Amino acid sequence: MSRSHWNEAAKIWQQIGEPLKPPGEALQHYAEAVSLWQGLEPRVLLMGVTQELFAFPWPSGTSISALDNSADMIKNVWLGPPEAAFLGDWRDMPLTDGSFDLAVCDGGLTLLPYPEGHLQVSRELSRILAENGLCVFRLHICPAAREEPAQVFAALAGGEIPDISHFKLRIAAAMQTDPESGVVLADIWDALIRFAPDLDALAESIGWPIEHMRSIETYRGSANVYRFMTLEQIESVFPEFHLERVWRPTNPLQRMCPVAAFRKRT
Repeated sequence: MSRSHWNEAAKIWQQIGEPLKPPGEALQHYAEAVSLWQGLEPRVLLMGVTQELFAFPWPSGTSISALDNSADMIKNVWLGPPEAAFLGDWRDMPLTDGSFDLAVCDGGLTLLPYPEGHLQVSRELSRILAENGLCVFRLHICPAAREEPAQVFAALAGGEIPDISHFKLRIAAAMQTDPESGVVLADIWDALIRFAPDLDALAESIGWPIEHMRSIETYRGSANVYRFMTLEQIESVFPEFHLERVWRPTNPLQRMCPVAAFRKRT
């Protein structure tokens, strides 16, 4: 993802909600996943600056660092000390070999080129994680039954989608034809404007706050791409790790967002 996209996202961060941010059930799943790492005072790398993960009830003595490619996200969203946040690319981490025990990422794998970007991240995570290291990812996977974009827009107009964050995830997955190509964010914006040229009127008609609806304006003209894979595809592009466990949401609106724990191979 380009830094410009995240510069804009940092400005409207409080408008972003579930499932683009982790709901309470996901945080419970994170806790169960973290418990699979058996040790004291874990060294944790957050891939991104997700506030809910920094504020998570980590074990006593945990040290937390973050790696993000947007200086604005670090400046405006990161809750930790400035010296604990590093600016850089997950595919080429400016971090020392074996310097972490856990790596945690909330939805970020969707932002990577498939499959090359994921393979690069797998190699880097294997390098910077200590023996028996654990990766915990909340994924955005392909829905079991693919929707057509027209179905999502019909659900939107019918008031069946609770908020803009649920809509963003659902329409992106519906518009993708394959994970190699993904879906360009500008295309989502263009499709929405064709469907509803007056976003304020659409928000009013379905009972959404206008400022929440307007948060999708960061998609306008954006060349950034989201990619949705199956769990099997994600497993295949992390060859340095084995999938240890998956936690699936009970909320049907968030069924695309399981939490998965991957263990570094020995």
